[in-house]
Amino acid sequence: MIGIINQLLPLLPARAGAALVCRLAFRPYRYRSKPGEQDFLKSGRHLLYGPGLHAWRWGVSGPLIVLVHGWGGASVQWHRFVPALIDAGFQVVVPDIAGHGQSAGKRIGFDVFADSLAALRRSLDESGIHALVGHSAGGLGMMAARYLHGLDARKFVCIATPSYPYPPVKVVQKKVRTPERVTGLFRDALARQFRAGWDQITAQAFRESTASELLLVFDRRDRYLDGDDAARILAAWPSARVHWTEDLGHENLIRAEATIAAVVQFLTI
Repeated sequence: MIGIINQLLPLLPARAGAALVCRLAFRPYRYRSKPGEQDFLKSGRHLLYGPGLHAWRWGVSGPLIVLVHGWGGASVQWHRFVPALIDAGFQVVVPDIAGHGQSAGKRIGFDVFADSLAALRRSLDESGIHALVGHSAGGLGMMAARYLHGLDARKFVCIATPSYPYPPVKVVQKKVRTPERVTGLFRDALARQFRAGWDQITAQAFRESTASELLLVFDRRDRYLDGDDAARILAAWPSARVHWTEDLGHENLIRAEATIAAVVQFLTI
């Protein structure tokens, strides 16, 4: 398919080319679970938070934590995080975002993350969410949901989260040879998902709140990110805390004991 797209793009008008790129970029991804990960879900209580939208819950008392997987991820990736949070006295809800995992969906995107989290919040009977913890694109979609849908929490944790949606652009440019005009239109499509201009996304998504606290977790060897995200986010939310790790990369951050310990400590103080 990639070869066909590379042949078509130079022949198509820019808007048609951008539509083709969007179709490629926003198609649902299904995470391939690793041995033992699916068994982890059996220990939770299954719930539906919308038509065809699945989530799992652990714990019967304590403040509520919502864990949000990343682009192409799934709830099972949090299998090491959940036991630590339960041991610390929290309840935990982990959704499969629409178009991911076991949840239905014909398209994914940052707006889909935000819409799914708004639907999850409406389905919960709690008066409030203590904390939202998001990985990668899930963290950015989670932060965008604050202003798009009024999603609120006392604490937010962004793990390997880009400050604005440049990673999908990098991935598309790596896979297909997009003309500059097509790349620009693809960026416009991403910006529309945030209802903001491309240059305003970081300021909107990470606008500081005096009622909430923010923890950022980054690895210095994360090749998926450009290394400047912490600085850009701190410009919008100066009081945010930053926890750095070494040599864990992008995906392993949510499996590492060092990350889990830092997040649990932040959530409990």
